[in-house]
Amino acid sequence: MIIEGLFVHHDRIERHQVACTFKRSTRHSIPLIQKVAHKIGTADLIFNDDALIFPAFIDIHVHARDDIGKKESYKEDFNSLSLAAINGGVFAVVDMPNNLTAPPINQINYKQKLKLVHDLNLNSNSNSNSKIAVALYAGITRDSNPFIMDESNVPYKYFFNSSPQIQITEEIISRYKNQQITFHAEDANYFLPGPELSNDKHYKHYKHHEVRSEEAEIRAIKEIIKLTIKYNLKTIIAHVSTVEGVKLCQQAKKEGLNLKLEVCFHHLLLNHEEHPEKYFQVNPPLRSKKTQRAMLDFIIDKNSPLYSPFDYLVTDHAPHTFEEKMKGISGFPGLDTYGLMAAYLIKEKGVDPTLISRLSSYNPGKFFNYFQNSDEKIFLGKIEENYHAKFTVMDFSKKTLIDKNFIQSKCKHSPYNGMEVNAKVFLV
Repeated sequence: MIIEGLFVHHDRIERHQVACTFKRSTRHSIPLIQKVAHKIGTADLIFNDDALIFPAFIDIHVHARDDIGKKESYKEDFNSLSLAAINGGVFAVVDMPNNLTAPPINQINYKQKLKLVHDLNLNSNSNSNSKIAVALYAGITRDSNPFIMDESNVPYKYFFNSSPQIQITEEIISRYKNQQITFHAEDANYFLPGPELSNDKHYKHYKHHEVRSEEAEIRAIKEIIKLTIKYNLKTIIAHVSTVEGVKLCQQAKKEGLNLKLEVCFHHLLLNHEEHPEKYFQVNPPLRSKKTQRAMLDFIIDKNSPLYSPFDYLVTDHAPHTFEEKMKGISGFPGLDTYGLMAAYLIKEKGVDPTLISRLSSYNPGKFFNYFQNSDEKIFLGKIEENYHAKFTVMDFSKKTLIDKNFIQSKCKHSPYNGMEVNAKVFLV
């Protein structure tokens, strides 16, 4: 099969053709890119210049809610997650470890969760249009230790929180020397009115963004940078939401630290001043309009010395029922709208499509390729020979209304509900 159109690489946009073939593996036929050239032959599928074709998008920060206990599968499971991802133009995800039953904090639990993914026939090499590629994070707790998987490398996730209830200590992190760790960066010692939130009757007098202040994130990032240096960590700061946090990380990068940044669509596009309702509660919180605009400017203003400080564009897909959201539970879904929000950034905000390709395909592709949990490896993130032949297409000649009929996630709601986007996004 030959596809022709405007392909968006991480460093250029070029109209050319891509020839795809199938490689037969032990269990599957794997679609591969066979050749990339301006002219290969007669194209089977031609996209005009209203469409942009990216290497398939990858979201490295999602919460599928699925585990062997199924206690939260009413919110989401790997089947519904795959439908939401495909709907959003996302082919691969990395699932977070905060499960209620048998969280993957050791090899036994990790294998159980991995088997759940494989048993659902969602492994990364399926050619089915209803399948996605799934990799898994392992969690870090007071009692956990690094472990080895025969067929894959393991990334770790830790919720940085130095409150009396959940402490990150040097002793814990020292056990994970040289490891890849993604940190949720909020220091509860800087929450208002204090770290004992669950028992403090005065909590109701503070708004969510006041409780989990910008200072809490900034202080956590400072401590995480120290830990990264001391224990030679490969660090990702999850869902960074503050300008000062970004600047701290940029300086650390300049000094040679192996440190990368995630940013969420909602921290680029939403703020608590325009969206004060309980529904919009997330962790870290939506910030002020000024901060939100400054975060967005980081990916718009090419003249800024801080242009493009981020490494990954993520959703932090965290589905809850609408009833739970209206009670003030934190987190909302995002996979269904990944591609549409990326298209919105390009069309309405002037973000360079090649930057989207870096943050949504190229950089997360390198991460996924290294940590994928399969004995039959695929390669994502580039439009090159022998890479997986899966592409995210943005067709700007069409429009999409985001409503409950559009959403494929079990939760059936979105922070962008009612928004009409001047694009249609799909996988080919």
